[in-house]
Amino acid sequence: MASRDPAAIGAHLQQMSELFTPEELAAKTLPKVLEPAALGLLEIAERRGDEGLVLAAAYILERTSAEPARYRAIYDRVARWGREARSGVPSAFERLTQLIEVWEVHANVTPAPTVLDTLADLHVARRDAVLTEPQLQGGPFPARIVGLAPLEVAGVYLRTGDVKRARDRILAMGHTSASTQPFVDALARAEGKDAAAADALAELGEFYRSARPEVTLGVCRRGLAEIPNDARFPTCLARAAADRGDYLEATAHYADAIRVAPNVRAIYDEAISQLNLFIERGLFEPDPAAARQLVAHAERIVEARQEHFPRDPSPVPEDRFQFLVGMLESNAGNPEEAIRRFEASIAVNETPAALVQLGLLLLRLARPEEAIERFHRALELTPAAHPAALAGRAEILAHLGNAHAVMGRSDQAARMNREALDTWTEAEPAFMGDRAGLVALHRGILLDHLGRHEEAKGAFDKALTLAGANRSTYASLLSHLATGTPDLELADATFRRALHHLTLEPEWKVYFALWVDLVSARSGQPRPNVVRYVLEPLSEGPSWSARLSRFALGRSTSAELVASAKNKGERTEAHFYAAVQALRDGDLERYRKHLEAVLETRMVAFFEYEMAMKLLSELHRGD
Repeated sequence: MASRDPAAIGAHLQQMSELFTPEELAAKTLPKVLEPAALGLLEIAERRGDEGLVLAAAYILERTSAEPARYRAIYDRVARWGREARSGVPSAFERLTQLIEVWEVHANVTPAPTVLDTLADLHVARRDAVLTEPQLQGGPFPARIVGLAPLEVAGVYLRTGDVKRARDRILAMGHTSASTQPFVDALARAEGKDAAAADALAELGEFYRSARPEVTLGVCRRGLAEIPNDARFPTCLARAAADRGDYLEATAHYADAIRVAPNVRAIYDEAISQLNLFIERGLFEPDPAAARQLVAHAERIVEARQEHFPRDPSPVPEDRFQFLVGMLESNAGNPEEAIRRFEASIAVNETPAALVQLGLLLLRLARPEEAIERFHRALELTPAAHPAALAGRAEILAHLGNAHAVMGRSDQAARMNREALDTWTEAEPAFMGDRAGLVALHRGILLDHLGRHEEAKGAFDKALTLAGANRSTYASLLSHLATGTPDLELADATFRRALHHLTLEPEWKVYFALWVDLVSARSGQPRPNVVRYVLEPLSEGPSWSARLSRFALGRSTSAELVASAKNKGERTEAHFYAAVQALRDGDLERYRKHLEAVLETRMVAFFEYEMAMKLLSELHRGD
């Protein structure tokens, strides 16, 4: 499988099972295509004791494998054990709450009718327990649980869009209160296909959106299927996708909503505002093709808005939109188009942000003189009027230092770095918490550039102490250490702190491990044990991070890794980590060729691209 994380495999299997209705999932046989994911999930979930995922995997395997009786026995055993193991819990309310959590996982992955009914029964039983357990009587708690129970039961079925079953189960519970009756009435209206049904479904989708997003998805998917000409349902799905950070899917749904209701300006404005927020959060698409598709969606939305509402100002001004698209194009590996967008933004409104991004792009394209010109102009537009402006000036000065270093002007680079360091020091007292940690990180990197490594280590420690809850802090520091002063002890310690303080996604564990490995290769020292310790359990399956892990562990060749890359982003990384292996092997010519191949991809927004530039510069200085 693509991950050794049972939750990730469960999510993958859930995406596949969403192609089936609950009734189809209840069939005696299911397509064999589900079997590999279910087998992988069962293996890992059993080992880790994830009951809900074991139940889901066994349920699928009973219907896909050649040994249905075997998996039915596993299913029955785990379901029975779940109840028996909790029989000693003195509180029925707590016992049922634990079982609900297990069956929620099961229902999310395999929402078959019997699974949904069992989950609904557990919610009803918990309500009844609240009414009868003496220790729970008194206070607002029982009334709250009793009041929420019908909504929870309805949500069990609404996640698949089954409004009739949701209403029937609520009515079967009895004790319909005055506060619950409007909800029951909304479910009754939602069973139709007319305007009243559309209104009811839209209300239900919004009602569950924050607490139960999976229920909102089910309701809005029903609305889209039953009433396809109502723009509220693709808009609802767009919001759900944006809430989970999937702006590519969100823009596709917004585009559908605009197609259905081209004269509703609010949809355009919401879509464009979401794009702005998406870029501000740095939620870029890792796949260049997907990033390019996102740009195309965004362009169509903005053009359609301009066509339908030419006199109404956009919530995101033209210069800002061009800037955002420039960021997307840069991330997609289209630097020339990104340059055009940044220049278009500057032509409308010359801002320091656009000038800096244009300068950075030019610098990564080996055009340092042009970059310096943009940085100086950005500096002119950033007066030292307040601490935030001082921080902006310090960043620009540091970029100028990097540009002069690229050109071999060491004296000018040092002067700019000293000025940047002084500016950060002046600004530092105004920042607190995480932001103070980022100031310390910037100061540490500048101190390193100035050859003051021991002082830099103190600043880095302060950065990790104050901003150690942010993955970006570790990413910036480790990528700096990978190409700066090769301090393996510091890189190793930083990586261990990241593993201790963060819940890292598997791919980031792999990247951080490989960057520490690069430090060890550059310093001529053996690979730290933590690298192998982290990579080993992440090396199974077809995912890109698993392939990188296997390569680093010596289980595939550089040629095989490069050949397995599916897009420009993966090719960038493949050549970079192949270069690391060539360095460790002492083959400097192969090392150079792989680094040059990284730059040929033009994936300028990747860490690996920037690191390759610095390593090539180091190699050229040594020639």
